[in-house]
Amino acid sequence: MPNKTTLPPLAFVAPAPWEEVDAEAMSERLNTFGTARVEYRPRRTADPFRSLSAGLQVGRLRLSANSCSAVRYRVSSVAESFFIIPMDGEGETIQERRSVRWRAGEGGAFISRADAVGFSTRRSVLGVIIDEAEIAALARHMLNGDHRPPDLRVSQPLAFGRGGFRFDVLFRRLLAAIDGCVQEPTVLARSGLDDAFHRAIVMWMQPEAFLAAAERMPRRPRVDDVCDYILANLDKKLTLTMLESVGGLSPRVLQYAFREKFGCSPMQWVRDRRLEAVRTHILNESAEVSISTIASQYFSNLGEFSQKYKAHFGELPSETRRRRAVS
Repeated sequence: MPNKTTLPPLAFVAPAPWEEVDAEAMSERLNTFGTARVEYRPRRTADPFRSLSAGLQVGRLRLSANSCSAVRYRVSSVAESFFIIPMDGEGETIQERRSVRWRAGEGGAFISRADAVGFSTRRSVLGVIIDEAEIAALARHMLNGDHRPPDLRVSQPLAFGRGGFRFDVLFRRLLAAIDGCVQEPTVLARSGLDDAFHRAIVMWMQPEAFLAAAERMPRRPRVDDVCDYILANLDKKLTLTMLESVGGLSPRVLQYAFREKFGCSPMQWVRDRRLEAVRTHILNESAEVSISTIASQYFSNLGEFSQKYKAHFGELPSETRRRRAVS
């Protein structure tokens, strides 16, 4: 009779996940990867067993996803450390009499290179296999050398709500981004999502240290990012909504920031920079290029442009050109 055990979805979209309904067969298949010796058994002998598994390489990031009925397991000859990020269900891993519990919505775990036993309910978990030296080097960079990198010798539980972050939400969003690229391997490899995931892992292990290091770093005001965007796109359509999105600022905060720094609104600042761009062109372009041709690159209403130009510079555009010709 076929196994009808329903399972929660895998952590990421897998084009070709493999399914097993026999715990011994699953153990043998996992053992072919060589990272550890794994032995799975149904949590209760009489219970049916079913498992879905998949692996994914994203640049330097190695992910594994497993959705499984309730099991007991034993792991030996462990060659690599890894993180458990539960998407559904809960479990416990025991190493050298140290118990590490993990549960969807509450927390995951870092599992060091050591033999372990454990159990889990019906679950879906994401495994993140790491290069310890790479994670340690990244941590030193992110923490500005002010804090010791995370201790990767000892397994430990890691709450999802730490340092004001919700890391389960962060990981799900990164996985959603990976899902969006999974059908395009070249795009996925160049997406930078492997670096983003590794950085999220470092933050997850030491959120307080990361925040302390970030506080000491010189901050570039967000309004400067908005200004850079405006200057790079003066000849394109610009709206307040676009500027709010670029700066990650609310309408009120954006308006306040510009008035505090420049004494005008964001769109007034845009207009003034466009007027200055037109003036620069008039002073440098050949007289064969008409003023209307220059101005139309930045303004749709040429009559209003002339009025604003005179109000800003105290002369009409044509007067600017005549002065240039005389000089």
